[in-house]
Amino acid sequence: MAIGALVWVLLALGAQAVGSAGAPARTGEDAPAEQELMESVCARPRRDHHRTFACGTCPAFTSAATRQGPFRLTFAGAGHFSRADATEAVLFMTGCEPRSRGGGGAVLLRRRRARWERVSYHAGFVPTACLTYPGPQQEVLLCEEHDDLTHRVSEVGINAIRYVDDAIRRQKLLGMVDSHGWCGYRNRLFVGRRVDWNKADLDGDGKPDLSLRVEAAADPVKSPGDPCPAELLSAGRAAARTYQLRFLFDGRGFRVAQESAATQKKIADLFPHAH
Repeated sequence: MAIGALVWVLLALGAQAVGSAGAPARTGEDAPAEQELMESVCARPRRDHHRTFACGTCPAFTSAATRQGPFRLTFAGAGHFSRADATEAVLFMTGCEPRSRGGGGAVLLRRRRARWERVSYHAGFVPTACLTYPGPQQEVLLCEEHDDLTHRVSEVGINAIRYVDDAIRRQKLLGMVDSHGWCGYRNRLFVGRRVDWNKADLDGDGKPDLSLRVEAAADPVKSPGDPCPAELLSAGRAAARTYQLRFLFDGRGFRVAQESAATQKKIADLFPHAH
């Protein structure tokens, strides 16, 4: 079977967002390629109610080996992630891992002799959306990740993810916290979310950089409640500021643009406990 449309479409577009139902965006003709990739993760992947492929039983390489899944695909991207001379695909999966291990992980596949083979698995990587950046030797993924601090509060990270030998390295660009309308966390109402992002050459060096817009606030709450009173929640969301940041890509990683350094620090000061 040919490599298929899905992964090459992702490489060309450089992005994949997870939809409201949790399923990767796709067209009908992409399904065979997605299934082919997933067959390297488990023997009989099936579409579930989220309209994406999942393993019904946790694969042996996960923490919950042989237990009931699902182990669900949330992102697929193709490129040269660990070796410049290899055709590879990265699958980010959710499920089959405890919260302490991120609730999922990253599967690296490599094309060998006209078939996909699993090369590695790393727990703790479950992005909700990614952009792909081409490097001189390998692609770098710029991802939005959500990590549950409690069952109601999430840390929202904008991170660069790349393979180094057999390991994955994460470079933190920005960390925020969103309490999802709950006022019982650290006596504050936290707002932290990505509004949008774009790839563009911002410094004229011929490499794509990152233009990022986020909404952030950390408003004190006099009387913590559950949930927040409607008027406080409305006021908190209205008071959240929108920030524009720029990060420059050098082919291996990112650095904050000089004009965005103060904004990056201001956001970090709002969320000092973000990892």
